[in-house]
Amino acid sequence: MVKKAATTKKVSTKSKSTLPAGGYEAMIVKAIAELGERGGSSPIAILKNISKTHADIPEDRLKLQVRMALKRMTQKEKLVKVKASYKLASSEKAKTKKAAPKKAVASKPKASKPKGTIKKKAPSKTKKATAKKTGKKAAKKK
Repeated sequence: MVKKAATTKKVSTKSKSTLPAGGYEAMIVKAIAELGERGGSSPIAILKNISKTHADIPEDRLKLQVRMALKRMTQKEKLVKVKASYKLASSEKAKTKKAAPKKAVASKPKASKPKGTIKKKAPSKTKKATAKKTGKKAAKKK
């Protein structure tokens, strides 16, 4: 009879990194929104931004996953590829704007002016300046 070899599983000593709820796609959307470049963000800039915020993810794994997520998001039309850069699609822009918290602006009450006083307009200085210039031109022609 043939003996079956015992299979042993290797236990990884590395701790698993914590990804946000949306995974790499959410990280990419956040990175592009933070970069806010008009012509789109390059994959390298996106990668640098993500690696800065998520230092616990290994660099080689992050590079591969971001590249694959960019392709996947472009196919799903969540991103628009412009030359070698990526922009958020119009539907994704709307989502990120809605998600951003809006600050309440306290309006200051305007001071009301007394109705009895009327301000006089100052005479315009432009008319006087043009009159002086034309006078000089006429003197030169003589």
